[in-house]
Amino acid sequence: MKKKLQRKLRLARPSDAFLPAALLAASLCGHGETAAALYLAKLLTHTLALAAPEATRAAFAVQPSIKGVRGSVKLALLLQILATALAFAGAGFLRGGLALIPLAMLIAAGALLNVEHTFYEYLFAAGEGASAARCRLITAVLTLAGLLLSPALNLTADDPLTAAWPLGAALLAMLTALTVGLGIGGGLKGRLNAQVLRAAPRALPQSLAFPAFAALAIHFAPFLDWLAAPFFAGSIAYALSRTPFRRAPMEARPLHKALGIAALIAAAIFGASWVPSVRSAVPCWSLVGQCAAMVLLACLCGFALYGNPSKSH
Repeated sequence: MKKKLQRKLRLARPSDAFLPAALLAASLCGHGETAAALYLAKLLTHTLALAAPEATRAAFAVQPSIKGVRGSVKLALLLQILATALAFAGAGFLRGGLALIPLAMLIAAGALLNVEHTFYEYLFAAGEGASAARCRLITAVLTLAGLLLSPALNLTADDPLTAAWPLGAALLAMLTALTVGLGIGGGLKGRLNAQVLRAAPRALPQSLAFPAFAALAIHFAPFLDWLAAPFFAGSIAYALSRTPFRRAPMEARPLHKALGIAALIAAAIFGASWVPSVRSAVPCWSLVGQCAAMVLLACLCGFALYGNPSKSH
């Protein structure tokens, strides 16, 4: 009975890790700079849209009616259109020495991935978790392929080939999620629903917490370097701990256990990476140690935002 209850209370979605895993794989294959640029473009439009994709997930948690869900999706899409327009305008004025064409293409790719994210959440709200997971797997595969096919990133020359493959992959991923989402969800008829805006104050810090603390850690910790692969390794751990709300004590118990085990393993690996004999025997252990440090940080962020140390009854 206890195991069945815990399965019901398990809120982690393995498919949430598919996209950061694709970015990690691309980074390990030598395309970390392009993967990081795509991630930053997605994060920029995500933030300007008031974390609309994540806010829809929080909105759906309190919306039993599919009409309300559809209204939230419509508002989220409108917010993302506005955010993309703001990002394009900002890029035009603040780009400095960066070329406009590849920069705009990366922003468009990031925006399309956010639209895909919205329909991914829509499918879960419609009770089609399996379809949502398949769509996200397609998105991850397309994103990885687009990054692997991309030439070396060059944002100082107006060369559309620099970001053409990631943009094409993001467009295909968005169209797939949109087609499946609208087909299964039954369209987007209904009035706009402001629940997305009410969820934004919670969704924004949840979306920015790990990137912000990772940037601070890399800046201030002398033993950490800016490398794309460790950051995306941490992003996987953080994505798996996320929910649209703070877990109740009983719901948090499996999370605490999982985060504690992952944190201990990450700490042990990070410590081993500083042992001279280990570093000399396995050259890649330095990178492994950096990845472990980011996973440890992600576990701490996950506990702070989604854990609940209160005793359950």
